Amino acid sequence: MNRRSDQELDIASIGQEETLRDFCRLSAKEQNQIISYIGHLPTRFIDGAIPDRIFHRKDTIAIDCGCGFGGRLGVLRLDDMEEMYF
Repeated sequence: MNRRSDQELDIASIGQEETLRDFCRLSAKEQNQIISYIGHLPTRFIDGAIPDRIFHRKDTIAIDCGCGFGGRLGVLRLDDMEEMYF
Protein backbone atom coordinates (compact mmCIF):
# COMPACT_ATOMS: atom_id res chain seq x y z
CA MET A 1 0.00 0.00 0.00
CA ASN A 2 1.41 3.38 -1.03
CA ARG A 3 0.75 5.80 1.82
CA ARG A 4 1.35 9.54 1.55
CA SER A 5 1.26 9.86 5.33
CA ASP A 6 0.26 7.82 8.34
CA GLN A 7 -3.20 9.41 8.28
CA GLU A 8 -4.07 9.59 4.57
CA LEU A 9 -4.36 6.85 1.93
CA ASP A 10 -3.99 7.05 -1.85
CA ILE A 11 -7.16 5.71 -3.49
CA ALA A 12 -5.28 4.52 -6.59
CA SER A 13 -3.10 2.18 -4.55
CA ILE A 14 -5.65 0.38 -2.41
CA GLY A 15 -8.14 -2.38 -3.12
CA GLN A 16 -11.89 -2.55 -2.64
CA GLU A 17 -11.72 -4.16 0.80
CA GLU A 18 -9.23 -1.55 2.05
CA THR A 19 -11.37 1.24 0.59
CA LEU A 20 -14.36 0.05 2.62
CA ARG A 21 -12.34 -0.46 5.78
CA ASP A 22 -10.26 2.74 5.57
CA PHE A 23 -12.75 5.11 3.89
CA CYS A 24 -12.41 7.77 6.59
CA ARG A 25 -8.64 7.95 5.96
CA LEU A 26 -9.08 8.94 2.30
CA SER A 27 -8.83 12.63 1.46
CA ALA A 28 -12.11 14.48 0.86
CA LYS A 29 -11.32 14.66 -2.88
CA GLU A 30 -10.75 10.91 -3.02
CA GLN A 31 -13.92 10.18 -1.04
CA ASN A 32 -15.87 12.18 -3.62
CA GLN A 33 -14.55 9.86 -6.38
CA ILE A 34 -16.23 6.80 -4.86
CA ILE A 35 -19.63 5.70 -6.14
CA SER A 36 -21.77 3.45 -3.94
CA TYR A 37 -24.06 0.89 -5.57
CA ILE A 38 -26.91 -0.16 -3.33
CA GLY A 39 -29.67 -2.71 -3.53
CA HIS A 40 -32.22 -4.35 -1.25
CA LEU A 41 -34.44 -1.23 -1.10
CA PRO A 42 -36.58 -1.08 -4.25
CA THR A 43 -36.47 2.30 -5.95
CA ARG A 44 -40.27 2.60 -5.64
CA PHE A 45 -39.63 3.31 -1.94
CA ILE A 46 -37.01 6.05 -2.54
CA ASP A 47 -38.28 9.64 -2.55
CA GLY A 48 -37.62 11.30 -5.90
CA ALA A 49 -36.93 8.05 -7.77
CA ILE A 50 -38.90 6.80 -10.75
CA PRO A 51 -40.46 3.57 -9.48
CA ASP A 52 -38.82 0.39 -10.76
CA ARG A 53 -35.99 2.24 -12.57
CA ILE A 54 -32.30 2.45 -11.62
CA PHE A 55 -31.85 5.64 -9.60
CA HIS A 56 -28.78 7.91 -9.68
CA ARG A 57 -28.14 10.53 -7.00
CA LYS A 58 -24.76 12.23 -6.59
CA ASP A 59 -22.39 9.43 -5.54
CA THR A 60 -25.00 6.69 -5.05
CA ILE A 61 -26.76 4.42 -7.53
CA ALA A 62 -29.75 2.36 -6.38
CA ILE A 63 -30.13 -0.74 -8.55
CA ASP A 64 -33.01 -2.66 -6.92
CA CYS A 65 -35.96 -2.18 -9.29
CA GLY A 66 -38.45 -4.18 -7.26
CA CYS A 67 -38.44 -7.47 -9.16
CA GLY A 68 -39.51 -9.26 -5.97
CA PHE A 69 -42.47 -6.87 -5.66
CA GLY A 70 -43.72 -7.23 -9.23
CA GLY A 71 -41.31 -4.70 -10.72
CA ARG A 72 -38.65 -5.36 -13.32
CA LEU A 73 -35.17 -6.76 -13.07
CA GLY A 74 -32.79 -3.86 -13.65
CA VAL A 75 -29.24 -4.41 -14.88
CA LEU A 76 -26.54 -1.74 -14.90
CA ARG A 77 -23.56 -2.45 -17.15
CA LEU A 78 -20.65 -0.80 -15.34
CA ASP A 79 -18.44 -0.47 -18.44
CA ASP A 80 -20.66 2.22 -19.96
CA MET A 81 -23.45 2.64 -17.36
CA GLU A 82 -26.09 1.35 -19.80
CA GLU A 83 -29.32 0.40 -18.07
CA MET A 84 -31.30 -2.65 -19.20
CA TYR A 85 -34.62 -3.94 -17.88
CA PHE A 86 -36.19 -7.39 -18.11
